[in-house]
Amino acid sequence: MKFSTQVGNDNVSWSALKSIALEVDKGSWHTLYNYDHLVPPSAELMPHLTNDRRAFEEKDCLEGYAILSAWAAITERVRLGCLVTAMPFRNPAVLVKQAATIDQISNGRFEFGLGAAWHESEARAYGIDLGTPKERLDRFNEGLEVIRRLLDNDQHQSFQGHYYRIEDAPFAPRPVQKKLPILIGGGGEKRTLRMVAEYADHYNFFIGSFSTKEAYAHKNRVLDEHCQTIGRDPKEIRRSVCFFADIVDDEAQAKARRDFMGSNVEEAARLDLLFGSPQFIIDGIARNVEGLDIDEVILCGLSPKAETFQRFNEEVLKAFSPAGVR
Repeated sequence: MKFSTQVGNDNVSWSALKSIALEVDKGSWHTLYNYDHLVPPSAELMPHLTNDRRAFEEKDCLEGYAILSAWAAITERVRLGCLVTAMPFRNPAVLVKQAATIDQISNGRFEFGLGAAWHESEARAYGIDLGTPKERLDRFNEGLEVIRRLLDNDQHQSFQGHYYRIEDAPFAPRPVQKKLPILIGGGGEKRTLRMVAEYADHYNFFIGSFSTKEAYAHKNRVLDEHCQTIGRDPKEIRRSVCFFADIVDDEAQAKARRDFMGSNVEEAARLDLLFGSPQFIIDGIARNVEGLDIDEVILCGLSPKAETFQRFNEEVLKAFSPAGVR
């Protein structure tokens, strides 16, 4: 099982993000992800965290793909990706050019995370039309079709849809990787998981204040059924889960943070918010992955300081290595 991490782009300097990337690159982390937001997203994602959403969203937030390009240039080993790219923000043909360019800069280390987008207030602020939930998924499906056509074919491609079109489009240079891996996250069983089966190489789901281990197991069964329906081997799709986590040495402070982040869920479920000692985090990961088919664990919400990632590498990740205790 591989371990990766997501670092938010908000309320953090480029200097800190640079130091984090260099530290992660030295460790045993598999992939370093950021996210694709134009304002800090937590107030809409978890509205219980703030009473002043407007002030929260006016704080600093760096643009994700510029960060990925810079990370690609300064790192050597760790894979890089966006968890996940908002399809409505960019024309998909332009977006896949960006992805191929980052794959070139990183010498084949890019993970192409894609999503339909959900943050309504940032889209409204920046003049981006998200549309209804159905329209978002319709647009997402069309964008995936454009991207796969360009990635999977050597010839010029044309496509005419409701939202996007390309006409005799060339695509060069191609990614360094023979198959640039597409990651899709989410849990919609009728459409999102069907698109995972049709287009993706990697499926991601969140365990913690949004969902449960049991829900993840169910989503995987539904995804397997979609794969069987279209004649695809489910084993071709990697599976990953996200957890909120951070090392908090004082248990009283750790509990307070779990209670704050998880005030919208039952107290027992807050134990899946992995804020606590290294051993608390190790036990929480082990408890949640037991019996599940998981290729990658992605830890989100770590304090954005290089030393945090060093401690996780030394005190958490190594417990799951072949030489560790598990």
